[in-house]
Amino acid sequence: MTGSLRMLVVEDNPPELRLFQEVVRQAEIRCTLMIATNGEQALEAASGKGIYSGSPRPNLILLDYNMPGMDGGEVLRALKDDAYTRSIPVIMFSSSRSQADIHRAYDLHANCDIAKPFDLDGMLEVVKSIQNFWTLTAQLPK
Repeated sequence: MTGSLRMLVVEDNPPELRLFQEVVRQAEIRCTLMIATNGEQALEAASGKGIYSGSPRPNLILLDYNMPGMDGGEVLRALKDDAYTRSIPVIMFSSSRSQADIHRAYDLHANCDIAKPFDLDGMLEVVKSIQNFWTLTAQLPK
């Protein structure tokens, strides 16, 4: 693996978050996982504020669209409006298949939109694809 993957996962659903974490372990993906369970935490984690003060900045964000309070679109807009976090690639990783949500994500400068699988095999395939692309093909900001 080239570089160090520091992935911020923004997910408000505990079972889906546990599934993701288990898949990362099973796939033996070498990365630092940061977890945020709502939009406000996501913005703090990305900018190194609050409880994330002193933490390294993530270089990839997986962002759920449907969250209570600040939704993924609002978080994405705030990330891309901030000069400090603008260059962090954001993957919208959501169960929403709404074309309106997909168009909104790209309009707000998401780097891609991936349908979130809900079974172990599907999640494993997606997580490996994300890891392969973002660590072997793409160059992430340091």
